[in-house]
Amino acid sequence: MKERSDRKQGRPPLNVTEDQRKEIQRLGGFGTPIREIAAIVGISVPTIYKYYREDLTLGKGLTNAKVVNALYEAAIGGNVSAMMYWTKHRCGWKEGENPDDEYEPSKGKIQLITNCMIPVGSATDEHRSPLRGAGGV
Repeated sequence: MKERSDRKQGRPPLNVTEDQRKEIQRLGGFGTPIREIAAIVGISVPTIYKYYREDLTLGKGLTNAKVVNALYEAAIGGNVSAMMYWTKHRCGWKEGENPDDEYEPSKGKIQLITNCMIPVGSATDEHRSPLRGAGGV
């Protein structure tokens, strides 16, 4: 009788390619559901989790970074909608509220410097210069 140890059991390990990694990062970054990613690349959901978990996370992070960078560049470039979105979502501002209302006078006056509020005296010239010609500091 043959020894069982002579035979290979189960499937061979997946040969992970750089192209597959990039595609899974890209699809994960778009927010594509895992089941759809598995169907697109022809790999089972458990295998995606086993071999590509980090790529899914990385894809989401890279895509978010690209979008945030584009939003930042648009806001800094003068896009008013991008500025409004940034101040509402990144600085916590709400329409109709005065940002100074939530700060105690004993903590110092607050002023707007490019993208959020910072205490007077802590801004550098680099932060102030974009606002000089626009009625800012």
